[in-house]
Amino acid sequence: MAAQTPPDQRNTHAGAATTATATAPLRVLYLMEGFESGGAEHRFVRMARALDRDRFALSIGALRLGGPLQPAMEATGVPLVPFTRRSRFDLSPVLRLRSYLRAEHIDVVHAMHWLSNLTATLATTTLPHVAVIGSTVGMVYDASRGGRARLALDHQTWRRMDRMTVNSEALRTYLLGHGFPERKLSVVLNGVDLPDAARLPAARAEARARLSLAPETPLVGILARLTPVKDHPTFLRAAQIVHQRMPAARFALVGDGPERPALEALARDLGIAEAVIFTGHVASSDLVLPAFDVAVLSSRHEGMPNALLEAGAWGVPLVSTPVGGAPEIAIDGQTGLLAPVGDAPALADRILTLLSDPASAHRLGAAARDHIAARFSTATMMHNYESVYTEVAADRRKGHGS
Repeated sequence: MAAQTPPDQRNTHAGAATTATATAPLRVLYLMEGFESGGAEHRFVRMARALDRDRFALSIGALRLGGPLQPAMEATGVPLVPFTRRSRFDLSPVLRLRSYLRAEHIDVVHAMHWLSNLTATLATTTLPHVAVIGSTVGMVYDASRGGRARLALDHQTWRRMDRMTVNSEALRTYLLGHGFPERKLSVVLNGVDLPDAARLPAARAEARARLSLAPETPLVGILARLTPVKDHPTFLRAAQIVHQRMPAARFALVGDGPERPALEALARDLGIAEAVIFTGHVASSDLVLPAFDVAVLSSRHEGMPNALLEAGAWGVPLVSTPVGGAPEIAIDGQTGLLAPVGDAPALADRILTLLSDPASAHRLGAAARDHIAARFSTATMMHNYESVYTEVAADRRKGHGS
């Protein structure tokens, strides 16, 4: 795919946090690693749809083409520019990105995840007028092998960045504890679109029909890529306990990933294969979430989990592990219930509490929906991102960026 030039858009804008004005839209490039079906990728698609096109001229750069979300990104109508890596140590994307930034007079690069962060900082080393915003979403330094090396690399990478956006207060606190400067961190909470309340009953019926479920069948679901960090084995072991108490209950694993064969084998070993639904990749979580009676997140670590936001927006009661920003969404006893990481009996207990008391479950679900509407809307998220873009670009123009 040949590099495309963002369309010429003309308007004036006022910076949300500055008094500076300009006669042309601020030119922004989102630099993505790829289009896998992860929370960050879904968020960037949502951002591409919602960014104010009168104030910002947007293009999308990608280090890897393909993936289930590429059609959704292409459908936004935003120009898609490939900076494809041919091998692990291929530096040509850095050179091509630098040429593109110069040619298109890009003002701000907003990078997604560590490889995009690194590529953006290398490409802009000799471009003092281009502001760089990085993104990080996980507490990875203590939760993965090579965490110390990653920490050292990120410290070096972030020195060139103007800002690092984080999507939860918990993640901000975590990064401060690992020595990152407070002045570089901006909390921008993830946002979701709230479905129309009038659609809820019809959407539930349609989603249940897609899953071939009767209206009265209890359904517990988890929306997450099938990867180790999401800890689906604990979810399945909790499902076994719930199934022993409620044989009619069914359990949906929505998403796909490398752990699927092992999880299918575990479901068979636990004797619950007939009660477990593996949906594979779905085009939109809205196709299945309304069918849930309980939405579960069993992750071992998180930033700000979109899965909880999307489920809560539909009014589905939430059960989660208390990792990352999850407790900021599923406030224990108010908008959801929490269970310790890796504790299948405790997770099953919270699920059974909701399934056995539909009135309480409904209250928690309604409270979650209200909470998400108040704090986690797409409009609020975009207002905050647009303010950051305006601020860092103005600082670069004044020579105050670092």
